[in-house]
Formats: sequence, structure tokens, C-alpha cells
Amino acid sequence: MDTIDEASIYKVLLDLVCVLHNVEYVVQLLVTIYCLGVLRRANRLHIHFRSVIAVTVISVAFAHLGRKLCKEIAMIGLPDVLTQNYICCVLSTLHICAITTTIFSICATGLERFIASRSMNTYEEIGHPKTLMVAVVVPSLIFGTVLNYFSTLRYINLEEHPRGQLFIIFDKNIALATLAFFCGLVCTGTGGIIHMLCNRTSVKQFRAGVSLSERFQSREVIVSSSVLTKIAILFLATCSLGLFYSSLRLINFGHTGNGSNLDLLLVELGYIQIDITAPIVLIYFLISHRYLRGIVRKDAIWLLGLKMADRIVKTDETLTIPQTDSYFQHMEDLWSAPHSSRRKASFVPKRVSDSFSTQTVVETIKSQGRKFSVRFVDIL
Repeated sequence: MDTIDEASIYKVLLDLVCVLHNVEYVVQLLVTIYCLGVLRRANRLHIHFRSVIAVTVISVAFAHLGRKLCKEIAMIGLPDVLTQNYICCVLSTLHICAITTTIFSICATGLERFIASRSMNTYEEIGHPKTLMVAVVVPSLIFGTVLNYFSTLRYINLEEHPRGQLFIIFDKNIALATLAFFCGLVCTGTGGIIHMLCNRTSVKQFRAGVSLSERFQSREVIVSSSVLTKIAILFLATCSLGLFYSSLRLINFGHTGNGSNLDLLLVELGYIQIDITAPIVLIYFLISHRYLRGIVRKDAIWLLGLKMADRIVKTDETLTIPQTDSYFQHMEDLWSAPHSSRRKASFVPKRVSDSFSTQTVVETIKSQGRKFSVRFVDIL
């Protein structure tokens, strides 16, 4: 009787986790599309950084959705079993490739910030995102295909394998493959934390005797490294919890499992850690990064209004205007202009240096519609 009660509890928990997982898939898709749109409009970020982040976002989303599609096809079933087997095998291969692309792109993000912090003079002029994306995606596809073949596909007979057991890593959920996936993410998160902390320290030391343009570029690296460090710590904690569930399943049910409710519950709990964390991390990245927060706030004001946008996305109440030669030249030209054209002109210069644009400041003033205190600082 106790066994029946425990099985019922595990069944209820499994159904609840599956419902949450289905809701998460929809949220993940919407957040991914919006994040890519924000990155497309974030012109102040370097094109290499935006490209690597975009590859990471797409690979994470496809890893989740590809696994979901393969599981649904395996459960529903197609009339032609052979066609169904081939479709699931193709989706499983793309799923593993998406996982490896995620790991490679996270490492590439740390490497990109590492190079950006040490090549301030020349890195701003380099802009070949397609080359960078190919350098990340192609090795990931090759490595993922080889890994998928030796771990799963070589054990499947496409013509004789029964329906419902098409792809081992989805249907049987080999614990070793899951364990290897979480171990790879944990190692990647640890390496990412080390890279980000080193980048932030080296940039602060670099800012001592450089030009104004290089200071603003280094500031962008510091902001990105700070946000990505917190994200890496969150992923490290999340993957550690998923690793715990995978290890627990491996100890109790072995490599292939027995298909019980507890077995399936541990599998879903292991995967849902990463799946739920992904949209949370994307939202945190958009709200926390100071160069992306302005775009998100502008969209929030357009959709929800000013009061609701103030609660969701907060901005600084003080505007920092650097006292540069371009600023003083602009002010001199402004006050010498006729009164009619003076009122139409902005009190902030469009560009005070080659790499610093105050367009975001002007848009913030227009969107918020309230008074701000202005602080002048000498950063030369």
C-alpha cells in the first residue's frame, strides 16, 4: 500500500514537472526571439560580442526545442516507423550539436572578452562576425556529430528498433550521457568565471594611462564581464544541482533506467534545471547590462507604460556628461547659434569621441519625460 502511495506521489510530481516544462518551452522561445532582436539593435556593443551571445542564445533554444520535438514524435508515433526513426535520429544529432555549440560558444565568449580587454587599440576596428561564427559553429557540429554517433546512434537498428524506443538518449535517457552533459557545463561555467574575473581585473589595470576612446571601450568590457560572471555563477549552481539528480539516477537505476515514475521524475528534474534557468538568465542579461537596459526600457514603456516600466527596468537618476573638447566645442557652437535653432538643438553632443555616443542619454531623457540631475565629470 505504501508503494502505491509513493508511486502516486511520484506520478503527480512528474505530471506537474512536465506541465512546467511545457510552459517553459513557450517562454524560452519568446524570450529567445526578443533577445535576438535586442542584440540586433544594440549597436554600442562590439559586433563580435553580439555574435557570440547570439550563437549561444540560438544553440540553447534549439537544444531545448529539438529534444522536445524528438520526444513528442517518439510518443505520438508516425505511420512509417522507418521514417520516424530517421527523423528522430536527425533531431537527436542536431540536439547534441546544439549542446556542444552552447559549450563552445560560452568558451568563445570568455575568449572574446579576454582578447577585447588586451587589444583595445586594434580590436575596435576588427569586425568580421561571420568568420567568428563559423569558427565556433563548425567545430561544434563536427564534435557533436561524432559524439552523438559513438554514444547513441551506433547502438540503434533503424529498421528493427521498436516504436517508442527510437533514440536512447531521449527515450531511455542514458545516465552517462546526461552526466557528461552536466559535467561539461559545470566545467565550462568554472572556466567562464575565471576568465571573467581575470578580464575585469586586467581592464581596471589597463585604464590607468590610455586614451578617452579606449577608456569607454574598456568600460564596456568591464560591464559585460561583471554581468557574465554572475550568469556563470548561476549556471554553475544550477548545473551542480542537475548533476546531483543525474548522479542519483545513475546510482539507483543504472545506465538505462527502469521506466518507473521516480526514474522519469529524476530525468525531468535533471533537465528542467537548465531549461528554466536559460530564460531567467536571458532576462537578467537584458535588464542588468547597462547598454541593453535602455532598449528594454524603451520597449517596456511602449508596451506597458511609464509607471510599469519604472518598476521593471530602473535607470540611473544621474546623467554623467564628460567634459571633453568635443563637448565644449558643441556648447560654444550651440550658444552662438540663433535662438530659434538653439531650442531645437540637443544640449548633449551627438558624439563626444569615436567610441562613445550619447544617443542613449538623449533617448532616456525623451522616454522618461522627467527632470534629471546632471553631473559633469573630468575623465581626461
